[in-house]
Amino acid sequence: MTKERRKDIRVPLIQESVSWTRHGNILNLKTDKANNMSVNGMFIESNIQPDIGEVIQIFVKLPSDLGALDLNAKVKWRRWTNSKKNPLPMGFGVNIGYDNPKIEKIMSAYVIYMRNKQIIEVSKRIVEEFFGKVKPVDKGPII
Repeated sequence: MTKERRKDIRVPLIQESVSWTRHGNILNLKTDKANNMSVNGMFIESNIQPDIGEVIQIFVKLPSDLGALDLNAKVKWRRWTNSKKNPLPMGFGVNIGYDNPKIEKIMSAYVIYMRNKQIIEVSKRIVEEFFGKVKPVDKGPII
């Protein structure tokens, strides 16, 4: 078992995607599943993989109508294959760099939001597994 080297909390993601492009070529934008993320990095499931050391541009869509974060990230490692012996998804891991501390704070808040969202989703599934779908109780008008 290898020792975890990340200094930040890593949040596993269920159904989140990110868009990314090589060399800032917005016309060649790709959208893939974000498998997990932290403030300083993420793993993107993808069959198309940039070179290790390459800087890519990532767009992380924020909740509601808050827009998207435009981040520069450096590819640190790749997973080229999966098999019965290694069923992990193909993709690549990146380190995210920040030129602006405000953007880093927004990303930090987003990671916390995603962690809480995942906790709520899992808790909801557990409740539904034990009690079935819970319907809201109508308590009548509040006086």
